[in-house]
Amino acid sequence: MKSVLTESTGHSIIFRPTGLSAIYLLLLFYLPFVPVPSEKTMSGHTGIYLKILIAISALTAVGQITFQIVLAALPPYAKFLEISAICVLFH
Repeated sequence: MKSVLTESTGHSIIFRPTGLSAIYLLLLFYLPFVPVPSEKTMSGHTGIYLKILIAISALTAVGQITFQIVLAALPPYAKFLEISAICVLFH
């Protein structure tokens, strides 16, 4: 049982930098095509890019905060993650 918990924790740790950062990596790759901010470009392409970036960042932060609240609210801490990790590993 201990090895399953260690493996499931490892998968959870790997998900955050790869899953969530992939969105930011795509935005970073697109950044060279965004014009330099000015009054004219902020009402166009650059403004849209920055609004999308802010929206994605806000949604990611709200999602992480919500997930942490759910983990803290369901006693014992993160028990449902252990059960789902066992199901994934053995099926």
